[in-house]
Amino acid sequence: MTSFISWNCRGLRTRLADLKSIISTYQPACVALQETFLKSTMTMQVRGYNCVRRDVDGDTSPTGGVCLFTSNLFPSNVVTLHTSLQAVAVRIHVHSLVTVCCVYLPPNDVVPQVDLNHLVSQLPAPFILLGDFNGHSPLWGHDVTNSRGRQIEQLISDHCLCLLNNDEKTYFHAPTRTFHSLDLAICSPTLLPMLNFEVANDLHNSDHFPLLVSHVNGAGTRFRPPTYHFHRADWDKFTRLAIITGTMVQNRAVDEAVFNVTEAIRNAADAAIPRTSNSPRKLCKPWWNASCQQAKKEQRRAWGIFRRYPTSDNLIAFKRAKALARRIRRQCQRESWIQYVSSITSSTTSQQLWRKVKAANGLYRDFNIPILETSTALYSSPLDVANLIGKTFASVSSSDSYSPAFQATKNRLERTPINFRCRQPLPYNCDFDMFELKRALSSAHNTSPGPDGISYVLLRHLIEDSLVSLLYLFNRIWREQVYPTQWQEAIVIPILKPGKDPKNPLSYRPIALTSCLCKTLERMVNARLVYQLEKNKSIPLFQSGFRKGRSTLDNIITARKQNQKRFCPEESFSFYLFRYREGI
Repeated sequence: MTSFISWNCRGLRTRLADLKSIISTYQPACVALQETFLKSTMTMQVRGYNCVRRDVDGDTSPTGGVCLFTSNLFPSNVVTLHTSLQAVAVRIHVHSLVTVCCVYLPPNDVVPQVDLNHLVSQLPAPFILLGDFNGHSPLWGHDVTNSRGRQIEQLISDHCLCLLNNDEKTYFHAPTRTFHSLDLAICSPTLLPMLNFEVANDLHNSDHFPLLVSHVNGAGTRFRPPTYHFHRADWDKFTRLAIITGTMVQNRAVDEAVFNVTEAIRNAADAAIPRTSNSPRKLCKPWWNASCQQAKKEQRRAWGIFRRYPTSDNLIAFKRAKALARRIRRQCQRESWIQYVSSITSSTTSQQLWRKVKAANGLYRDFNIPILETSTALYSSPLDVANLIGKTFASVSSSDSYSPAFQATKNRLERTPINFRCRQPLPYNCDFDMFELKRALSSAHNTSPGPDGISYVLLRHLIEDSLVSLLYLFNRIWREQVYPTQWQEAIVIPILKPGKDPKNPLSYRPIALTSCLCKTLERMVNARLVYQLEKNKSIPLFQSGFRKGRSTLDNIITARKQNQKRFCPEESFSFYLFRYREGI
């Protein structure tokens, strides 16, 4: 896995498919792009990556432009740069915290040396500079030195930087059929022993070769937790294997019984349902087919012949293969889109339709790991970020924020044992029935599972005998008043609050993913409690939130009606409802 990639793409919108191919091949932590040719009004997203860019809107068409894509699997933050140069920077944790800066210096622009020095001075060390500098120097494989090359040499000397480039060529000039070195990778001295440098052998339909900068110990690959492919499940096999017997839940402790039930369902799911790979996500190209693959193969073959024998005939053959491959790709893309649109019928759900439309427009919900900052330290590694957020959640929800009087009352009541026994059996204390279990499973949404990996879909496919044994286990927990230890664990996901600083650990709220077995029992208990409260009219009349068939909008409309009668009897109720809906 390559850590960093730098590539002058010569137009990101037309090279987006090539960029996705590069990402799928190398799985980089960070991609630096130059000459993106994007307008400030254009959106550009790649699934699994965050984007920070700087555009240059020309008089007629956009020129230049730089962009950095950082993987969501690595903690990263944007570095704010105050410069007139085309440059953007991020800090990303790959084995250690590194600043990556993407730079593009146009060949005909006059770049003051002070601007280059000011840019470098803003980069937190250690850093790596990636980009197209358009400079010539023998240091990176040129026979002569131009003014831009002397500027870069001076920059490297003044700041004691290290050049990663070797004699490999990074640019192909088609009119003269010559190769040059214009793209550079410059780093801090501390990074030099840790990085390997090479140049890819494929132009990817640009005139610049991608630069590949990798860590000597690998890029610190992050793995995604595997999930089940339910649409490819063998449910008959799962139902045969997922057997919960009475022996599992009757003659053993509650914790052991819950463990046995969990293992039985999980083992059956592993045997009958395929799982996703834990490797980083591959960028999907639904239009790619055998003809595209063959055309790309012919293009690479023609390019290989031209690299070895750079003649005019071989160049023409390469350009012909390149044009043919581009035409085939565009045709396949058009046919794939027509086929999808034609597949939309009256039976297509709106959820399926909008999922495809958002995917076609590149609209994804991605979560990236931030680099957290406190008043005393910086936390960049995933383990440090998780521990800090966990400590923050613990401190916010701890009893230290309560008043001493409340803490004393809380401790006294928690030490008092609760006795659920009564002289006569009450209906809400009796054992649960099968219809209550099935109603709880049927009304549950397909939410994410907890640490045990068991979802509601798996529970719904259990046979009747297994459900009877599961109901027996629930009734044991209900009667013996023993809460399973396994259900006390949860996967806590931090969610950034709207408008908050992602660097501040206090800007996140937790969402806990608990066991679906536990939530099923909770749903059954909640249904009984709500029924008793509604039956005995224990809930205030004006409480509408979290009640079936009611909404907080009911209270607002009631208040409007009262105000209408008391203050403005000439205005109708429908007028107030209209004003409410319009936000007046």
